[in-house]
Order: sequence, then C-alpha cells, then structure tokens
Amino acid sequence: METLAESADSDTAVPAQGLLGSALHGPVRACGTHLRHADGTWFYSFGTTIYALAHQSQALMDETFDTLAHSPFNKVRLCVFPKHYNYNHNNPQYYAFEDKLLRLMDLGIEADLILFHPYDRWGFANMLRT
Repeated sequence: METLAESADSDTAVPAQGLLGSALHGPVRACGTHLRHADGTWFYSFGTTIYALAHQSQALMDETFDTLAHSPFNKVRLCVFPKHYNYNHNNPQYYAFEDKLLRLMDLGIEADLILFHPYDRWGFANMLRT
C-alpha cells in the first residue's frame, strides 16, 4: 500500500486513504522547510485549488466534495472572499465556512485559506505599508 506520510520515527506508515488529517494527528505546522502534524507525523501536501468553492451552488459544492472524496488530494486552497468574477458579487450568505471546513476535515483534507489576493477587487494590492 502506498503511504501518504510516515511518522516522525519512520517506523510506521499512514495509509493514503481514510486518513482524518488534523482530526487524527492535529494541525499542520511548518517544521523547517517541511510540514508536520502536531503529533510529529510528517505531512506531504498533495493539493488542488477550489478558489470559489463557498460561492457556488449547493449542488456544485456537493459534487465537488464527492469528487474530493474519491481523489488523492489531502489539501485544498480556497478563498474566504471571492475573486472578482461576473458570477459572484459579494454575496454574504456564502461566507459561512464552518460547514465546508468540517466537510474537508471529515475527508482528511487540510484547508489552505486565502484571505486576500493581491490581484483582487478588494484593494489589497493598493494597501500602503505603515
């Protein structure tokens, strides 16, 4: 069986499927130039982007979660605030992330949240350093 991560002492392998990520091993943190869970288990990121997940219809979100459940990904990158597209104009009802993050956790997938894009419509790129 292929492994997703090996424990800190390299004596134990963690199966790629069925892993509950943070729920099993704790949050992922930097360890030098590598990543480890809080319990010391190495984390090898294999991810994809779903920037506007929270800004899609429920049917498309369900389809996305079903696809992720059958994929090898253990990390996804998504946006808190939508990038500027014609189909998502600041719709606050879609800003609730807790249910989406819990669904990702149940799949063993770490969430990499992007708060602001330097190339978005929110003006982040124009902020001055003080």
